[in-house]
Amino acid sequence: MRKSTVFMIGIAVFVMACNPDYRKAMEYKKQGDWANAQEAMLKAIETNPKNEEYHNELGFIYQKRRYYELAQKEYALATNLDPYYVDAHYNKGSVLYDMRKYNMSKQSFEKVLKLDPNNAKALNALALVIHLGEGNHQLALEKYQKAIKLEPDNPAFFGNLCALYRDMNETQKADEACKRSNSLKSGSGK
Repeated sequence: MRKSTVFMIGIAVFVMACNPDYRKAMEYKKQGDWANAQEAMLKAIETNPKNEEYHNELGFIYQKRRYYELAQKEYALATNLDPYYVDAHYNKGSVLYDMRKYNMSKQSFEKVLKLDPNNAKALNALALVIHLGEGNHQLALEKYQKAIKLEPDNPAFFGNLCALYRDMNETQKADEACKRSNSLKSGSGK
């Protein structure tokens, strides 16, 4: 990365951190106080309407409040401001999934994987869309396995794999995946 790019990223992080409304919004977010987080983030956006991070965070807050249409709009704004913003593309896919817009959700997760081919979280989410939204068990299995290879200690991935194996009537494999998920959740590892 060129020095000028690193410098500009540093300035952007500094400016975001200096915005008191943004800091308040993030504190409210940590507390799960979504209404106050929303109010503070809207104020932060008033001061800097072209900040993609602010729009992404507001989208996340809206999604937590189940204002899915508003969340989708904020994520779209964030990705329009920065087409390479992986987290915003992922979040957009997530809210589209919540809205049961599986094809659009799939496109967002595929966009994440074009930008970041080894994004395990996006592979898992894409597998979930393929599994539940399309019913393509074999393709979903391939995506889950690749996600697990990248993040072998993620219990959610094994939980989703367990559900897939159950739908495929692969009882033994489902039991193994569920046991692995539960052992990772409990911290016992293997």
